[in-house]
Order: sequence, then structure tokens, then C-alpha cells
Amino acid sequence: MQVEQSYWLRHMHWLGHDSYRFDQPMVIYIDPWHLPPGSPPADVILISHEHFDHCSPEDVARVIQA
Repeated sequence: MQVEQSYWLRHMHWLGHDSYRFDQPMVIYIDPWHLPPGSPPADVILISHEHFDHCSPEDVARVIQA
């Protein structure tokens, strides 16, 4: 169990407020908001609820893959 937790923590990035990105093996965003320039494209985007600081259509559009 300790190895698994360590793996996830090494690949977790806090992006501010309640926004996170996991980057292995897929890029997963949770509540994307105020994403930094050059953020990698998302494989998965999870949004907990519709408040502006948890669901930013502009940020989602920047990282969504075509």
C-alpha cells in the first residue's frame, strides 16, 4: 500500500484552490480552474460541481483534446 500511495503522490500536482492534475499514465484534471499556460492536454477531466471555481469552461477548452 505504501508504494501505491507514493506513486500517486509523485504524479499529483496541485494547481491552486481545489484544482489538481495527475500525469501518469494519463493526464487527469480535477476541477480545472486558472490552469497555468502550457498545461498538457487532458485525457480525463473530472468536475465535482458547477461552481465557477471548480468548472471553468475556458480552462476545460484549453486542455481538451480534439
